Amino acid sequence: MRLKLRSIASSAARAGTDVVDRAARELLFFRGMHQTISLMLACAALFAACSDGNHTNGSRDSGVTPDAAANGDGGRGPAPTDLDDCFADLSAPETFFVEVQSFATEDEAIVLRRARKPGTRSYGGETFPYDLVRFGLASEEGLECVSRIGGLEYEFGHHNWDERWEAHGDRARYVVTEKLDVANLSTEPPSDDGWDDIIEAFSLASGERLWGPLELEGTGCYSLPYDLNPCMNRARTDQPLSADEQ
Repeated sequence: MRLKLRSIASSAARAGTDVVDRAARELLFFRGMHQTISLMLACAALFAACSDGNHTNGSRDSGVTPDAAANGDGGRGPAPTDLDDCFADLSAPETFFVEVQSFATEDEAIVLRRARKPGTRSYGGETFPYDLVRFGLASEEGLECVSRIGGLEYEFGHHNWDERWEAHGDRARYVVTEKLDVANLSTEPPSDDGWDDIIEAFSLASGERLWGPLELEGTGCYSLPYDLNPCMNRARTDQPLSADEQ
C-alpha cells in the first residue's frame, strides 16, 4: 500500500513538473514573440523617421501616379500645346486636394504653373507634406510640361512657408523657391502678398546655371476640389460666388 501511494505521489509530482515546464516554455515563447514584435515596430518607426525626417524625396519621385496625359512621352498621348493643355487632365483626388499656382516674371517672358498635393511623408505641426505632381513653363523657347514621376521633386518647410521644388524638363532642370515673408505681412498695409518666389534654370548635362535667379509674381491660385486650406496668402481665382453674386 505504501509503495502504491509512493508511486502515485511520484507520478503526480512528475505530472506537476511537466505542467510547470510547459507553462514556463509557453511563457518564454510569448515573451519572445512580444519582444520580436516590439523590435519590428521600433525598426519600422526608425526607418520612417530616417527616410522622411528631412522632408525630401531622395529618389526625385513625386510619390504619386502620373496622370494619363503628360508631356507626350511613354505613349501617354500627344504633347500639350500650352499651359492649359498641360494641366487639363488634373482632377480632384479622392482625399485632400490638388493646388495649382500660377507665376510669371514681371515682363511675362516666362509664365509657369505648378500643381502640388498632400502626400504621405512624415511632417509636424500645421504643415502639408506636399508632393509636386505637375509643372509647366511657357517661354519664347516653347513649352515645358512635366508630370513624370522621376522628373519632379518637392521639399517642404514648417507651415509650408519655405518651399523648394524642382522639375526636370526636356531643356533644363528648373528650381523654384517659395518663401513667405512673415515680417512683410505684419506691416500695415502689406506691400504685396508676402511671398518671395524665385526661379532658376540649370543645364541637364553639366548642372551649370543657364539663367536666373528671376523673381516671380503669383498670378492666381485654385484647388481641386475647392478647399479652404490651399492657396495660403495667394490670390485665388476660384472663390465661390456670394449669395449676392449668384
